[in-house]
Amino acid sequence: MTQSQLAQKARVGISTLDALENARLGELGYSKVTNILTALGLELRLQEISGRRPTLEELMEEGRDDQGLDRRR
Repeated sequence: MTQSQLAQKARVGISTLDALENARLGELGYSKVTNILTALGLELRLQEISGRRPTLEELMEEGRDDQGLDRRR
């Protein structure tokens, strides 16, 4: 998907996507974030912060879950 296509689908400006992509964006509102994620077929999930570091097993499980998101395969 091109930046133009994503911008149109997410209802944000191409300049916003370019600034986000190149780490030049100071803030991005919640609605823009969710619009971009939805346009990409993703969702934002919020969860409580854990007071501890994840275990190796937890990281490995998360990695297995994330492999389905890797579109290069």
